[in-house]
Amino acid sequence: MEIKKAVLFSKDLSGVGGGERLLFGFAKYLKEKGIETTILTFSFDKNKTFEGIAGDIEVVCLGSYSNKNSFFKKIFLEIPNIFRLAWQLRKIYPQIIITDGASNASTLYFSTLFSDIKYIVHIYETEFWFGNPDDTVKYASAYKKVFDEIRNSVIGHKEFIPANPPQMGFFKEIANNLVADIKNKALTKASLIFTLSKQMAWEVKKMYGKDAIVAKGAFPKELLQYKARKDIKSTLGIENKKMILSVSRLIRKKRIDLLIKSFSLIKDDQAVLVVGGSGPEEINLKNLSTSLGINEKVIFTGRIDEKDMYDYFASCDVFAYPDHADFGITPYEALALKKNVVWTSENEIDDYLKTNKRIFSADPNPSDFSKALELALCNKIDDNFDMSDYCWDRYFSKIYSAIELCLK
Repeated sequence: MEIKKAVLFSKDLSGVGGGERLLFGFAKYLKEKGIETTILTFSFDKNKTFEGIAGDIEVVCLGSYSNKNSFFKKIFLEIPNIFRLAWQLRKIYPQIIITDGASNASTLYFSTLFSDIKYIVHIYETEFWFGNPDDTVKYASAYKKVFDEIRNSVIGHKEFIPANPPQMGFFKEIANNLVADIKNKALTKASLIFTLSKQMAWEVKKMYGKDAIVAKGAFPKELLQYKARKDIKSTLGIENKKMILSVSRLIRKKRIDLLIKSFSLIKDDQAVLVVGGSGPEEINLKNLSTSLGINEKVIFTGRIDEKDMYDYFASCDVFAYPDHADFGITPYEALALKKNVVWTSENEIDDYLKTNKRIFSADPNPSDFSKALELALCNKIDDNFDMSDYCWDRYFSKIYSAIELCLK
């Protein structure tokens, strides 16, 4: 079947992250192929968060959504949104819908009932990727048999996810089991599932009993020839310093506290840590740098505008990625710009990438991570390692080919 219409769906597009970049990147890829492409969401602010990303892609906001809502309020608000989404999907009637995450898939499950519209799901993160105690679905009965096996498979899972569930009332337990059951049904109904790593594909199989296709993509091909427009070191007043850069939402999972503690152990007086991003941990992180006596060597930039993002990458000497993740887009962007990258041993390294001398891997503790930072700072790598396999175009091409086979 020839693909003429496609919809990309995400409940919440109120912030910019790796998942959002992939969503809009794939929408542009489909549109360039002449496919009528629409993005549907319940929360979107182009002017505030998507400068330079949304482009001319049509985005239809159907309702309201907030991650700050309570567990039960989210469910209550979901019901009218499901009906709005179902109505819009029948109006457009695409051959395929692309969404990310089990939560979005659950919404699609209800919205596509009694129709022949197919959907595929990108799973960037399972329930085990969230250390937030409010995210308690991982403790549902459906996952009880595999909980310990998955939790013990990754350092960060054990670090952020308690072995025992928090205190929950009877109704919360019932709700958790219901949500888990719906997610299982939603992913079973999905025509295809894609993940960015073998670890995530393994978790999806364990939790949902569904096989996934592993495909990796991280950046636009234009980044391989990117030339900086701004000298960020000059802008920040650190022209003669060695710049370690981190860019992320400032939340616990990103482990910026680990990065600051590791940086405090570095003996190089010329090193400066630049922390890009904003979030609920910002005040705590600033207080931490002060308590360690390094606040004069740590620069918090706040949220970095998209138009300046790659200039920051191009200006740094080392990119640091302490995040609890198996695949992160930002370190691949840094590698594309020929920067040394320090990431945790949780990050999955393909056989091809194992020959990239710019990657410095370390366990997520201050001692090991600081040693990796020092090695990355003092090693000048002069090579032309080909990162083109991780361009979005190749990633989207793999997904598109799989969709075409699925629709035949």
